[in-house]
Amino acid sequence: MIKKRTLKSLVLFTGLLIIGAVIGLFMLRFYSAPHQPPEINGFLWPNSKAIMDFTTIDQNGNSFNVDDLYGKWSLIFFGYTHCPDVCPISLTVLEQFYNRVANKDVIQIIFVTVDPDRDTPARLKEYLEFFDPGFVGLGGTIDQITSLTDQIGIAYLYQLPQSDGNYLVDHTSSIFLFDQQAQLVSIFSAPHSVDEIYSRFSDIQNFLSTNK
Repeated sequence: MIKKRTLKSLVLFTGLLIIGAVIGLFMLRFYSAPHQPPEINGFLWPNSKAIMDFTTIDQNGNSFNVDDLYGKWSLIFFGYTHCPDVCPISLTVLEQFYNRVANKDVIQIIFVTVDPDRDTPARLKEYLEFFDPGFVGLGGTIDQITSLTDQIGIAYLYQLPQSDGNYLVDHTSSIFLFDQQAQLVSIFSAPHSVDEIYSRFSDIQNFLSTNK
């Protein structure tokens, strides 16, 4: 009788060990590599920043707000159409990146002016068509622009006007990546490389598609 109880206890104990090992293996796999953020420069996950509502005007004169960020990956660059160097170089890189993307329905390139007084919707439209007519240009009033720039922490400074009335604007040269839930998930610092942006974007997209 004692032997039977001992055998039953041994079987029960062995069974519990096996169950414990299975659970331990599951937990190890659950909390291991796939759920750890990969080492990608500028990757903000899991401390992504959610963007609240804002209101701007696109190059076609239509309202553009936070709802227009949902459902697409958005790469946003802040600049102005009279910019002599950084803006055209960065937009050219974004154009080349955009041409590499197979499914353009899930991504949008957005250029936000920090000089809305000069960058009217018509001016933005003409400027962006030089790079890609599919790009989105955002402007509006100063208050409308700051409803977005203040949330991200975009700094820009107007220089004193030159003799002809033109002026330069110092501004950030980074590109900001938003996921399909309108969360800021990565920052691409200058100088920009098409290969690097494409590689980092692909890694981030693949990771977040399976871990969010």
